Amino acid sequence: MMFGFGAGRKHGRRNCTEAAPHNPRRSRHRHGCGRDHCPLAHAACGKKLFVEKVSGDSAFQIKMLEQGVFPGSEITLVAGSGNRPCLLSAGDNRIMIDSASAEKILVSQE
Repeated sequence: MMFGFGAGRKHGRRNCTEAAPHNPRRSRHRHGCGRDHCPLAHAACGKKLFVEKVSGDSAFQIKMLEQGVFPGSEITLVAGSGNRPCLLSAGDNRIMIDSASAEKILVSQE
């Protein structure tokens, strides 16, 4: 399913929902997301999102798990994207994370 993540963030001439034309075997883009998911920093505000993967060191993964952000969980990006801090809602929690941390969380709309 193709959907528009974050209206502004583009890499070269491709945005994160387009396949990389230089290597047909790879369905990944320069920033490492698959076709059906992108980093949280690229997602549009106000959309219901599902966590696909939490990357980073084990301390970061445990911190996100304790806050309710883990693969399979449903979150909503309340504010921020791109290079700005992100405020997200996970269950009853509101979590503020910086843009570098938002790049480590891969999300999808379905």
